[in-house]
Amino acid sequence: MRRIADIAREILGIAPGTRDRRVSAILVSILKSEENLSYWGLIKHFDRHPGDLELCELSRPYCRSWYQLRISETDPAVLQRVIAKMAGCDAVHDTLLVDSSGFSIARYVDWQNAKYGKLSVRLFAKLHIMHTLHGMVCAATVTAGNASDSPYLRLMVETLPEGDGDVLADAAYGGIKNCNAIRDSGRRAIIDSKSNAIIKGFNARAAMLRFREAHPGTFYQMLRLRNNIESVFSSMKALFGGVVRAFKPHTQAVELLSMTICYNMAFA
Repeated sequence: MRRIADIAREILGIAPGTRDRRVSAILVSILKSEENLSYWGLIKHFDRHPGDLELCELSRPYCRSWYQLRISETDPAVLQRVIAKMAGCDAVHDTLLVDSSGFSIARYVDWQNAKYGKLSVRLFAKLHIMHTLHGMVCAATVTAGNASDSPYLRLMVETLPEGDGDVLADAAYGGIKNCNAIRDSGRRAIIDSKSNAIIKGFNARAAMLRFREAHPGTFYQMLRLRNNIESVFSSMKALFGGVVRAFKPHTQAVELLSMTICYNMAFA
């Protein structure tokens, strides 16, 4: 937690060791996700572990409004930068995998039922992540359950420093803009696509398809590594549950990004 506080101060431009309400809000949201606590659960946790009040730079919470205010004050963009900072140099040279999964809102519903049309995807918030081959999440964003996957790959790539690895994804991310964004970051796109896809022009997607045509064995062997991302989502849901408590999109994003930071802390 102290490391997260230091990273948050660095991102926000706050002097080391200085108390700040924004850092306090980030630490409370992460502690809540790490222990999977409600408001009263958080109060009981502070009663049992008074040292965590000092760690989170807090006095004892005195009402539910305080708790809701702290969570609503947390900026998802800062949490996204914390996630990228935690990955460090691992994200520069490693193979990166991209996918998304849904977390049900307020009650447990299986994402697979919504994914294949048995339930409404509006009952879910969707977490998009990019992680290294070894499991460290280096970029994440949160959308509504019915949002398209494609635009968010390039948004996550843009948060990373330039690198020289590969980016593996399924066909939902196979647009020309995504492939170009991956190429512009110094990486190579390895994205699944139809076997009869037309190779046209000299953009990054055409270059990827030409590589697939020249080296199909290597291409598909690399694509099989995408299964690792399912293990990451499975681990996250086993650790923290597949449910978000929040109803508003802003607080859903805070909750899921905090959960991702906690996963990285457990991974490290």
